Amino acid sequence: MSIAEAIAEAKADLASVQNKTLSLIKEQERMHRKDRRSGDIVGRRAYTSPGKNNWLCVTTTNKKHTLQNFLMYFHAKEGFFALQPSYEGLSFLFTPHFLMRYRERSGHGAPTAIENLTAFFYRNSATTAMRTGKEHLGFPAFIGAVPDGYVLGTLHYDEGYHRCRTFVSHDQAFPNQEEQWEGLAALHELQTRYPKLFAQLKGGVI
Repeated sequence: MSIAEAIAEAKADLASVQNKTLSLIKEQERMHRKDRRSGDIVGRRAYTSPGKNNWLCVTTTNKKHTLQNFLMYFHAKEGFFALQPSYEGLSFLFTPHFLMRYRERSGHGAPTAIENLTAFFYRNSATTAMRTGKEHLGFPAFIGAVPDGYVLGTLHYDEGYHRCRTFVSHDQAFPNQEEQWEGLAALHELQTRYPKLFAQLKGGVI
């Protein structure tokens, strides 16, 4: 499967995969209402879509709302890839090299490709990213923050995705990358904990 085909397949699949998780959302929200002091409730599931594509899903319920992150994995000519669709903007494409570096550097990887990807996504289901102002291989470069470390790659606007090229662990980061990670992590916290305020800030209201 080519990357363009994978993006098209993911778009076609997403609604049916979301529908499969509706019962999980209701269950988690019901559990959270019973004990709001227990913290976030996180559900992790694997699905095979009607289109025979393989998906992973992380559903997180907190005091404000329920968040869902989905990821589809597939084989292409260059190797084993994963695609995380985006509701707004560009999707995230995790390359074989990125996943190899995660296995080597994170301390949480796994031997097989699917186990390694599952370990990554279940621990790092949302990537918050920003442009660095530099270029790599002729494309705008970006840095992304996930709990386990850093996502480095390039923006491919015409194709509609962030190409996640490599993973850097916390102990490998440069000081300027640490500052960027802290800012992105704070932005992600605002988005997940205070969605209305985040929407106002994003819209330029305040």
